[in-house]
Amino acid sequence: MSNGSKYCLIVDNSNLARSKMRQIAKQSCPHLQVVTASSVAEAMRHVRSQNVAIMFLENDLPDGQGADMAQRLDQSESLTRFPVILFKDNPTPFMFAKAESAKNVREIWEKGDFTQPSVQRAVAKHVACH
Repeated sequence: MSNGSKYCLIVDNSNLARSKMRQIAKQSCPHLQVVTASSVAEAMRHVRSQNVAIMFLENDLPDGQGADMAQRLDQSESLTRFPVILFKDNPTPFMFAKAESAKNVREIWEKGDFTQPSVQRAVAKHVACH
């Protein structure tokens, strides 16, 4: 486990998107360490080794669906519970239905909704700070 720091985990398969989202998150929630992952497998390594406070999770990843990962996290007895913001370029009704079955999915965004005001609002609403 980590050194007690709380983390904002951003999961997206695009290098450019991850870089942009990382900068937005660093400005939006300076009290959280920001880490990124490009796949479900990499995200799970972070979840198992760090104190994740909130995760911003792309639905379409090279090794699976974000909504499926959120469901697995929600059902896990061994992993810490934390809020998940699921996003996709064009969310589908199927994705909404699957995501809504996981209690840890707090919001579903279009990818373009990942802005500083939206991230600040989500962190303020869903994360116990400090």
